[in-house]
Amino acid sequence: MGMIQCRECGAAISDTARACPKCGGKLPRTKWWLWIPLGLVGAFLLYGLSVPEHVSRANELRRTCEKMLPLQNAECERIYDKAIREGKLAGQSPESRAYVPTAYDIDERRRKAEKEAADNVAETRVCQSKSAEMAAEFQRLMTAREYWSAALSIRRCAQLANDPKLAAMVADAEIRSYVKDIEDPKTLTADRVRFIEALSREYPERGKKYASLLKKLSSTAKSDR
Repeated sequence: MGMIQCRECGAAISDTARACPKCGGKLPRTKWWLWIPLGLVGAFLLYGLSVPEHVSRANELRRTCEKMLPLQNAECERIYDKAIREGKLAGQSPESRAYVPTAYDIDERRRKAEKEAADNVAETRVCQSKSAEMAAEFQRLMTAREYWSAALSIRRCAQLANDPKLAAMVADAEIRSYVKDIEDPKTLTADRVRFIEALSREYPERGKKYASLLKKLSSTAKSDR
């Protein structure tokens, strides 16, 4: 128990007294219930200061999305998740950053995969419907010694159909193209080296034929420098 001074007469009285025994003046009481809203406001302010900036930004993006797209809650959640992930990564050191896909990222991958599969099916149908035309164009380009263009004309269809016959035709055209450029005396030395290296990388058996020429051309290119 402590002693306080009466505001009316100045007498010393107990701080638990309801009224001054000398003058009868009532002592003011602190209304404890007023502290409830003040406490809530304080807690809210402390929480706001403790929330990371990227979380506040993500919440803002979600609220904006919900206002603009009131019926697209799933999309707004994806935007929120993506903002949270990017915010976390931005706060990490480059060495510790690890990619963690969100539901938005996974859904995007699924949509892209489905679209790619649908496109492949459509392309395969085109290849099947125009197989005779493509075969004729391939032969025309091969006869004209435009080997690389011939390979490009059927390469995609060969990949989609996984057809060994088409794959062999593509390989034949590419090898012929490399050999043509390698054995052409007008081809620059640096380009001949590049073509031999590419042939050896993609078709090792055919590249062995030019192993000695590659060494000769490489030494010539070094001396020219």
